[in-house]
Parts: sequence; structure tokens; C-alpha cells
Amino acid sequence: MLLISADVFNTSLPSELVNTIWNGGFLDFDVCDISADVQDILHDNFYFIESWKKLLQELHSALKDFSVEQCANLWNSIATNGDMGKQIMTTLAYFMDCCKQETLTVYMKESSILAANVYITMLRLPGYTCIQLFHPTLFQKSIDALKNISLIESISAKHGGRSKHSKLSSSQGTQKSSQSSQRREAGRSQSSILEDSHQELELSEPDIYKLRRHLVQLLQSLVMFLKINPLKKELHLSELVIALLSTLTSIEPSSMPTAFDPEVVVSRVTSIAHLAYLGIHIICMRNPGGSVAMIKCAFKSLEQNFLMLVGQKRDTPATNTIPRDVVLIRDLTLAFVVHLVREAKDSIKQPLQRLVSSVILSAPDRSEYRVKISQAVLVIMEEMGDAAYCDMCKWLFQLSKYKKASGRIMAAEIYGQMLVKKDLKKISDTSIDLDLINYTTRFVLLQALLTRCSDKVPSVCAKSLSMLALCLNCEENEVKKYVRSFITPRLHHRMLRPHTTMSRTSGFSVNSNGPNESEAVRIHPIHSAQTTNAWTSEGSQLGPSSFFIPYSCTKSATMFYLTRGFDITLTDSDGLVSMVTRRMKSSRAVVRRSALVVLESIIIYNDCMEMSKELGIIKEHCRDLAVPIRKQAIQSLAHLLQLYPNNSDVLLAWLTGVLPCHDDNESSVQEKCWHSVKSVIFENIPASAGTSSAQETLVWKLCSMVNTEKLSALRNMLHSICVHLHKTCNLPTNIVHSLSQYIDTEHSKEAWMLLSITCPVLSTFGGSASDIVASQWLENSSNMDQSVKMFVLTTITSLARHMSSSNRNKIIRHLITELKTYRVSLSTIKYMVVALSQLMEAEGSDSSWVKDMATEIETFLSDIIYGDQYDEQYVSKMPHYLITLGEVCLHNPIAVSNKLIQIVQCLLITPKVQEKGTGVLDERKQPKFISDLAEGLLPAYLRRATVHCIGQMCLQHEQLAKQTIPVLARELELSTDSVIKKTAVTIICDLCKLYTNAVGPYISSISSCLKDKDPGVNKTTFISLTRLLQEDFLKWRGSLFYRFISCIVSEDVYVAELAKVTFIHELSKRHKGMYTR
Repeated sequence: MLLISADVFNTSLPSELVNTIWNGGFLDFDVCDISADVQDILHDNFYFIESWKKLLQELHSALKDFSVEQCANLWNSIATNGDMGKQIMTTLAYFMDCCKQETLTVYMKESSILAANVYITMLRLPGYTCIQLFHPTLFQKSIDALKNISLIESISAKHGGRSKHSKLSSSQGTQKSSQSSQRREAGRSQSSILEDSHQELELSEPDIYKLRRHLVQLLQSLVMFLKINPLKKELHLSELVIALLSTLTSIEPSSMPTAFDPEVVVSRVTSIAHLAYLGIHIICMRNPGGSVAMIKCAFKSLEQNFLMLVGQKRDTPATNTIPRDVVLIRDLTLAFVVHLVREAKDSIKQPLQRLVSSVILSAPDRSEYRVKISQAVLVIMEEMGDAAYCDMCKWLFQLSKYKKASGRIMAAEIYGQMLVKKDLKKISDTSIDLDLINYTTRFVLLQALLTRCSDKVPSVCAKSLSMLALCLNCEENEVKKYVRSFITPRLHHRMLRPHTTMSRTSGFSVNSNGPNESEAVRIHPIHSAQTTNAWTSEGSQLGPSSFFIPYSCTKSATMFYLTRGFDITLTDSDGLVSMVTRRMKSSRAVVRRSALVVLESIIIYNDCMEMSKELGIIKEHCRDLAVPIRKQAIQSLAHLLQLYPNNSDVLLAWLTGVLPCHDDNESSVQEKCWHSVKSVIFENIPASAGTSSAQETLVWKLCSMVNTEKLSALRNMLHSICVHLHKTCNLPTNIVHSLSQYIDTEHSKEAWMLLSITCPVLSTFGGSASDIVASQWLENSSNMDQSVKMFVLTTITSLARHMSSSNRNKIIRHLITELKTYRVSLSTIKYMVVALSQLMEAEGSDSSWVKDMATEIETFLSDIIYGDQYDEQYVSKMPHYLITLGEVCLHNPIAVSNKLIQIVQCLLITPKVQEKGTGVLDERKQPKFISDLAEGLLPAYLRRATVHCIGQMCLQHEQLAKQTIPVLARELELSTDSVIKKTAVTIICDLCKLYTNAVGPYISSISSCLKDKDPGVNKTTFISLTRLLQEDFLKWRGSLFYRFISCIVSEDVYVAELAKVTFIHELSKRHKGMYTR
């Protein structure tokens, strides 16, 4: 007969062991307390694995075929058969207890799992109460076998599920004949078992698969049993089952459907997580409307799934991103909780509130975790009833004033996500108090979020600002309406404040940048025993009546005129822009970065109208001290440029903010700058003219602005960016050919500018580009303005080696002819000489042209200075000759004679010609030019040209340089011409790199220019000295440091900001002890 005839129950366990197990309530007994013969029988029969399997099949057949009467007869026959019931239960207890032992073979492990399954299946047969088969201890032992699932899964995951061998601590026991003596010894001595526990058992992939299949069948049997007997009277066992099944919900989440279905056929479910959720659902819903106590227990056990922690104990956040499986576990748990809420409705209000509050307070302090947890919280809150939802919103409001920063951060995160929801939950229950409903309105949510934007803790302030930026970018009209009400209003149209306490409770006051003692709120999870206290703060004096604006006033609060921009007279409580601008000046980088994002959103929100001040603030932060802020500022300007390509303020802010970052000391900032310039300018130049797009139009607008005199310095920055892009192979190789197609169009000036920037960088060009450039110069040079000529000449210099010989010769003759007229613009001479030199070199000609021009210049200057050809017409030509001389001498210093050098020195140094013996100047014996020179009657432009010329000559003549340096230093002290001072400073600083010792005595004269009245002189001196300090040509000696650091408080804003950036970014890092010496 079934059960009675089973071999496994007829095994002769020692009577003493049977009595010990029975009398001890199946608890304290030794599984090794059996005879050696019985132990051999167990090992020889592989612990009756086949008998257990056969018995399971018979039990399943009985469940299908037996009637209730037949089942009753079965249990009665066992009850009347002496101690058969006792034998069955003790045998099951003996085999199931092996699950807790570490010294198991594979067969023992499999047998113990099958025994547990047999016991659960037997409980499914009706009428088992006659032999008292259900015993809490036995039932607990049977479900403890399910703990092996985690062990099997960890082994399988560790070895990738392959056919590698896994190891368990066990005695070997697979070779029966060779180990029979060891088994007998193990039965006689407990110490030998402890020694054998360190042996290793190889667990193959088939073994893992087999054990897992048995465990799934055991779990299926447990779920089927719970459908019959949901343990209503066994509260302790119910909690144990829920706790155990909750641990199984994290196993194989991908095999479970996303939507929870409790009506599924259990025998067809093979997903462990799905079966676990089915078991929990049965226990929780065993009563109509659900069991509050069981649901509370389930929520407590499933809380870890919402927190998404990892590790062996699931107590640590993920190091990088949250694993996908962990997020899936959260999603499945969320779907299960939502199903329970919908099924139980309002009967589980308190457990659900406790779950939400506990998850919020236990959230890991990581941004990614807060986002995921907040999303889950909002889904659960949407399923709450109206009363519970209002209570949760009130609790969140108190959480926003929690004394711990982590709570305030979570409140800000949730508020931000609630505000951007398209369909915010509407309260339809009219019995709820209006003040409680107010906690759920967007107006109050936004007001509470803005409160935290002035929090004293930087992390809270930064998170609140980030959420505010999210609201500003929201497309929901209702959110836009409420955001608009907080934009800085005009002073004569302040926002209406119906209650005098509102500004204090809203937290907008500058003097309350965080929850002070009267505002700080004690927060703890909501639970049934403390429902009232959970919603009330002991130390808080806040209440709905003292905070909320009545509905009759909320609409009128937005009826005022708006002004965009920062008004220093307004406090944080009087406007959004004022508050954000103050946050931009925070000492903490995380706050400034979040405020920068908000400011960008405000500009977009106002459609970039009258926002030049805000754009200027973003531009200033491109040189911020913190790297993340500089990167964010570049990104913000690039985004605004993409949205508003026709706004001149945006274009100017992008050019003057992004381009200077090309030489940032942080490589990541440089790369962001290069990428922005490449994507905006160099990637949007079409290959052929005639096409028109918004991106192309933007390129020409930007280039047109760079061509202006005010932004001319940006051309050098663009050139540096091109160099880096070319090195990294990010500069299009066909750009020269593309730009050459535009030199006859309306964008010719911009095209020439880009050609002059890109051609010196590239080594290969389009085949026809050089010919097009040559023909343009030969045909149209007379009609070009000076700036275009400089661009064309720079382009010719780069393309000299790629031109045909005939074109080179034509351009050479043309340039020499132009130069010898000495009527060329002074700013163009340098470019013409450089181009001529490169063309000559490419053609293979010598530098005799330099000597010819030097001789011609010498003759002209001699006739004027020592001859009779002195009038205003000739003097006006002298700057052209001097500038040309300074440029050509760089290409062949030998061609410049000593006489020519003396002539230039004569122009620089005022002669003191005296009559012998008298000491009186005899004007009749001196040429008129010398007389005018002595009396200082010559024009200033001639002296400027002289200083420039002799500076060029000093670079090639050491003796001349050492003679000239004292004269130039004297000019810095006596001259009142700012142009001469700037030129002299530049020359002396350049000579410092060649002749450091000669310049050293005159550093004080140079540093005195830092206090010059002209800002241009200050800027030139500061930049020149900074470069020398960076390259260690100068040391911090004498008054240099004090004059240098005084530039931080310079009246010129540009110099002051430049000084701050230079000291912090450049000098302080290179000279680390400069402030402590």
C-alpha cells in the first residue's frame, strides 16, 4: 500500500534515534547516530533517491485519482498500523535534516530535497490530521530545503553555467567499495566527520541541473499546498514562508513575465521568482480583502528589492551603474505590489504608507538610485486612495524639511518627478480637508522645491536646482504656468502674499538657507502604531493653515508683469532668476553647476529674449575654477547656439566663452571645446557653393563676427583649435577645396578668413585650390580691403609649395612691386614679406631681394636724416620704410648694414649734439631733421614705427639688443604713448627669452606698467609677464609679486578676471609655495 510499503520508511533506524527524534519534537538529534550496517544500506541505495522519486509519482497519482474517502482510508490504515505514522515522520525528519549539514554528498543533498517534497505533497492529501502529519518543525525543515536554491544559483553563476566542476564541502562517498571503511568510521566517531567536512565534492553541470529541477518541484508543491492551506492559524510559519520566498524573488528575474498573474497554472510555472510571488500572494490574500499583517510582513521583506542593493548580503550599492537584473527585480516587485494594492484596495493603507516611507528613508545616497526609487514610489502613490495619497504628500512636505540632508534630497527628487508628470493624480474625495488637498497641488509642490534651492547643504541645494531645471524644460502647460509665477517680477508688481507667514515657511528668505531649528522636522517611517505621530513633527511649528495660499488667491498670484534678468534689490523669495544668480556665486561647485543648468533652462524658457546678462554669466563660468562647471558652461552655450542660431547675443557668448577654452589646463575641457567648434563650424561647410542651410548660415555669421576688429583675437584661437583637430585627424581634409568655392560669393571674406586659418595646418590640399587662390590674388588684389589681403597672403604662404612655378613667379613680381611702392598698409607689410619669403624659398631663389630692399631703404632714410630731402611728404613715408625694414631683416639679417642700424638708433635716441667747449647746441650746423628730432617735434607715428623696427632687428643682433634694452626700459618710464609702451613691453619680454640676464635689471620698469592708466598696457604687460613666469624666465623677486597680485583688484574688469584665472589655474599650480614664502 502507498506509504506503508515504501522501502525508505521500512529502513531500520535505531529505535533510540527514532525515540530521540520523536520525543525531541524533531529538533535535537544526530544524523550520524546510526549503525554502520544502516549507514551502508543508505549509501548502497544512494539514500533511496529512486524510492523518493517513485513515492512522489504515486502521491501525484493519488492526488489526481483518489477520492476524499480513499485518502481517509489511507491515513486510517497508517494510524492503525502501530507506530507507522511515527516511523514515517521520523524518517522524513531524518532525511530533511540533512539539508542543513555541510558534510553531504550529492546523493544526500538530492535525497533531502526529495524528502521535503514528499512531505509537502503528503500534506496536500486530505485527511492527514488523523496522524497529526502537519508539524510546525517538520514543515519548517521542509521549506528550509528551498534555501539550497540560492546555493545552486550562486554556483551556477560563478562557473557560468558551463560544464565546469563546482565544489562543495563534503566527504566523497561516490566510490562505495573504496570508502566503506571510512563510512563505518564516520558512524563511530563524530570527529572524523568534522575532518572529512573539508574534503571537496565535484558538482558537475548535470548535478546542478538535477538539483535545481527538484527544488523547482518542491517550490511548486509548496505553492499548491498554500492554495489548500494558506496557514491562517500559523502566523509564525506564514512569516517564515514569506521571508524565505522573498529571498527567492531575486532569482532568475528575466524568466518571469513583467505582469503578475495569480491565476496561472502552478505546475506549468518554472520560474523560481514567479513561484515565489505566487506563494506570497496566496498568504497575503488568504482573507477577503487581504491580511493586513501578512501584507505588512511581505512589504517589509520585499523592501530590499526596491533598494536595489547588491553584494552577498544585498547591503551595498553598485559601484558603477545599477545592474540590469537588479533593476528588473525592482520592476517585478513593483508590479506585484501594485497588483496587491489594486486587489486589497484601501484595506492596506498603513502597510503601503510604511513601505513607501521606509524605502524613501533607506534609499542609498546615489543619484541613480534616487531616480529609480523615486520612480517606483510615484507608481505606488498613484495606486493609493485619495486619503492615503494626501497623507503621503503631506509627509513628503515634512520630509523636505527633515534635519538629515538625505531626506531632503529624496523629497526634492520626488517633487521634481511629480511636477513633470503629465497627469498628476486628482483628488476626487470631497470629504478630505482642503488644506490636506493643497499638499498635492503643483503650486505647493513647486514652492516646496524652490524652498530647497536655498538650502544650506550644497547637495540638497544642487539636487533641488537640478529638479527645477527639469521643471523648466517640462512641456506640461500647467507646470509652465506655475513656473512663470516665480520668475523675477517688477518691483511695483510683487507677488501677492495672502499670509504673512508664507515667506518664512516657504524657505525663500536669504536668511533661512536651510531648515533651521524651528523648521527641522523629525521623520520616521509610517506604521500602524504611530500613524498620527508619523505625520506630525515634534519640533515643527508648521501647519496647513500657516502655509497654504487659499485657492481664491493662487490664480491672482500669477497676474503681474515680468522682467527677465537679475535684480540685486530682490531677495530669493522675490524671484527665480535672482535666486539662481545667487546660487551661481556659491563656493561649492556642485551648486554652481546645477544653477548653471537652471539658468540655461530659464533662458530657453524665456525664448532667449532680453537675456544678455544671463548669457554673460554662463560665458563667465567657462573659466570657472571647477572643471565640471567649465564643461557644463561649454555644453550650455553649445545647446543655446543650436536653439537660437539667429540671436547675436548667443553667438557672441559662444565665441567669447567657448573658444578661449582651447588652451585650458584640463584636457577634458579642451576636448569639449574642440568638439563644439568642430561640430558648429568645420563640419557644416558644404562641399560646393549654392546650397543653403541653417547650419551653413550659422557658420558665416560666426565667421563674420570673428572678422570684426573687436574679436580679432579669436582668429588665433581658431587656428590653435585647427592645429589640435588636425593632430587628432578630426579636421576634414577637403575643407580647403570646399572653402575655395566660396571666395567669389557673398561670403568671400569669411571664406578667406577660414582659409587663412586652416591652410597653415593642413599638409595636403585640393588640386585646384592653389590655382584658384593665385588667380584671385593676381586679378583682385587691388580691390581687396586690408583684412582680406591679410587672409589671402596667409593662404598664399601656406600654398606656396603647391602652386605652379608660373603662378609663383607672377605673385613674386607682384609682391616686390607692391612693397617697393611703400604705400602698402602697415598692417599688410608683414604678411606680404612672409608670403614673398615662402614663395622665393619654394621657387629655389636666394635672399638677394632682402639686400636690395635694405639698400633702397638705407638710401631713402640717409637722404632724409643727413640730406636735404626733408619735408612732411617724405616723413610720412618713413613708417612704411621702417616697418618693411623690420620685417625683411628677419629673413636675412646679414643684409642689414651697420649704417642702417645706426640710422634706426638715431631715430630712437634723441641726440645731444653740442659745440666743443661751449655746451651750446648749434642748430645752424645740424640738418633740420636732426634738429626737429632733438626738440621732439617729429610725429608720434614715426616713433612707434621706429620702436617696432628696432625690436625686430634686436631679435637678430645680440649687441644691438643689449644696447637697446635700457633705452626701451626708459621709454616705459617716460613715454606717454600707450602704443609705444605696449610695443616696448612686448619687445623686452621677447628678448628676455634670448638674453635673460640683460633684461633682469629692468623687470621693475616692466612691472610698473601693470599700474598704467591705459588698460591695454596693463593687459599686455600682465600677459607677457605671465608667459615668462610660466616658462621660468622670471622669478618672484622684489616688487614683481606684489604688483602682480594687485591686478586682482584692478579697476579694469577684464584684467582683474584674467589675474584671478591666471593665479589660480596657472601660477599657483606651477609655483606651489608662492603664497607661503
